[in-house]
Amino acid sequence: MSLAGDPSHDRSNEGPVAALSWALLFRAGVGHIRFVVVSDAHMMPAGASPIAGIDACANLASAVAAIGDLRPSPAFVVHLGDLANIPRLAPHTVSATDAYAAFAATCSPLQVPQYPVVGNHDAPGEMLTACPVPSGASVGAQGVYSFEVGSLHGVVLNSRVPGEVPGWIDASQLAWLRRDLSSRRGGRTVVFVHHPLLPIGIDWVDALRLTNGDALAHTLIEAGGIDRVFAGHVHRHSVGARDGLVVETAPSTRDSFGREPGQLFIDAGQGFLVADMDAGGVTTVAEWI
Repeated sequence: MSLAGDPSHDRSNEGPVAALSWALLFRAGVGHIRFVVVSDAHMMPAGASPIAGIDACANLASAVAAIGDLRPSPAFVVHLGDLANIPRLAPHTVSATDAYAAFAATCSPLQVPQYPVVGNHDAPGEMLTACPVPSGASVGAQGVYSFEVGSLHGVVLNSRVPGEVPGWIDASQLAWLRRDLSSRRGGRTVVFVHHPLLPIGIDWVDALRLTNGDALAHTLIEAGGIDRVFAGHVHRHSVGARDGLVVETAPSTRDSFGREPGQLFIDAGQGFLVADMDAGGVTTVAEWI
């Protein structure tokens, strides 16, 4: 069984099904919903030179194959931002259209709804054209929407600030969030946002998180009934909490950030999250690729 938070664990003889506890696998029943959270693929256009020797496409393809092997299969997949690697200071140097086309093609074997989240490296217009929000969602501003899957209410926020690395949720989006949460029908609620609300304990990474994370946390805590907040951006798996609000960050499929500024690892720590939700709450497992 894989150990969440331990990317060095040797899983060479295990598939993704073996890596999940059998207790989780047999929870499938009334009210059970499984979903997968994939983050920070940083896809480049097909044929582009790898950055730092990392083949982002091959890594994402490995994750897609592992997700396809999961039993029970997920009801949906969330792509938690930075689907592509569009340079913030020179976006014209990369074809966003081609990068998202490569992303969509790589994820095409996933025969379930896929919900995109805008990250700081994304070009929202091109991203949402190639990777549109599935039908049935209640859409607010660009990249801001909510959706229902069974008894689960999912909320997607857009924390991107053009040209910046840290994130921000503006007042209009917070107002939309309050309205959306007040109209919930009950059941479980999960929030997805690229930038994490809470620090993870790595100074250089924490300096790049959601600048007004306290405001978002306050809004969610005040609304109540939030079962989990999933964030990306930090390229590491972590779990934190504030006043009962649990925030979990997903690993990147591309690389893993180290504790020293700019440090990254390309041979450990890449993966995705598998979440199982039922009447008892949410259980997650980090799957390493």
